Amino acid sequence: MRDLWRAPRTGLESPVIRRLLRALRLDDLLALLFTGALLVLSTLFSVRFDYTIVRGVTFLVVYYAVMFASGRWLVRHPRLSPGQKRTLLAWVLLILVTFILIIPGRDLMLLEKPKYLLVALVPILLAWWQTPPHVDTLEPNTDKTSSAYQLLRDLGPFLVSQLCYLLLHDVVHHISPVDRDVWLISADRLLLGGDLTRWLEPVVGHWPTEWFSATYSLFLIFPMSMVLWFIARGEREALRHMLQALVLCNYVGYLGYLLVPAIGPMYTLSYDVPLVGGWFYQVKEALDELGRVPRDCFPSLHTSNTLVVLLIVRRYARPLLRIYLPLGASCIAATIYLRYHYTIDVVAGFMLGGGAFWAVPRLMHVWSDRLERWLGPETQTPATRRVGSAGDEFRGV
Repeated sequence: MRDLWRAPRTGLESPVIRRLLRALRLDDLLALLFTGALLVLSTLFSVRFDYTIVRGVTFLVVYYAVMFASGRWLVRHPRLSPGQKRTLLAWVLLILVTFILIIPGRDLMLLEKPKYLLVALVPILLAWWQTPPHVDTLEPNTDKTSSAYQLLRDLGPFLVSQLCYLLLHDVVHHISPVDRDVWLISADRLLLGGDLTRWLEPVVGHWPTEWFSATYSLFLIFPMSMVLWFIARGEREALRHMLQALVLCNYVGYLGYLLVPAIGPMYTLSYDVPLVGGWFYQVKEALDELGRVPRDCFPSLHTSNTLVVLLIVRRYARPLLRIYLPLGASCIAATIYLRYHYTIDVVAGFMLGGGAFWAVPRLMHVWSDRLERWLGPETQTPATRRVGSAGDEFRGV
């Protein structure tokens, strides 16, 4: 009995610490390290986050996490009958509706209008849908609970990395106030003997601009469409490989933004032929105005992330390559045609994307070996098996 209550001698002997370490993956470590470093730097440089979309997205992520976790705890509670659970959920919904519709003076993007009521209720409804009314409790390893948790577990670090991109909007110029476009222009001229964006002026026209604007805007559609593909086919290994490689690309790319801030050839070089397009061009411009970081040139994450998706498709979904390859190649070419990036940015993006695709499985293996050395081999029974651990089979929702 004394051994049961004895305090652990080291942090690794604590069951909580051991469980957290076993749950950590490469993308989790990157998210923790980079986000923590970003917050420390923003504090040191007295950066004020005035970017409205960051406040909205941050609140949305926190709200969904808290409400989903609360709803899941409620519907899985072993001492409550299904009728009691429904009653408590009804009270939660009533309080939420009252807050949204009555309380004045709200400054939260999500809750400022009653029409967002359905969006706010989604996590609660999702939590209720996860557990059928006739089931009082479910084991963590059953089909009804594992699929959604695994999906959230895999997508979470990727979504956090996208949020960090928005945070960079207010940080880069405070930390690195001197733009380094001169370095990148010099590298291009050393590599090519000139400026590729200027050489492309003879082919600039309405329809090429429309085509490249459309494919450039597919940047986030590529990975999210593959997420749906892998979920439908139950290929969790491929899904995790892609998402963790994208997370690695994102954080290395953000470090490049901080070390080599640049606004791009669109603003530093002069052109005789302007870019003029139609609807797709206007959509691209609207998306840029909404969420683009002003100094996000080196390396080109459009290039690195698109290359990761193409390599993933080639390895795990080869029949789709005939569709993704021309669109992905056009997305990468659009970074030059639309004058967002220098050639050296694209070269660096190719190196980053290929390196991340190759490195992720090896880094995951190294991390697993380290954990076994620190914590010993993990023993699991079917009833206590962790959802989302290495080797779990993904079940599509």
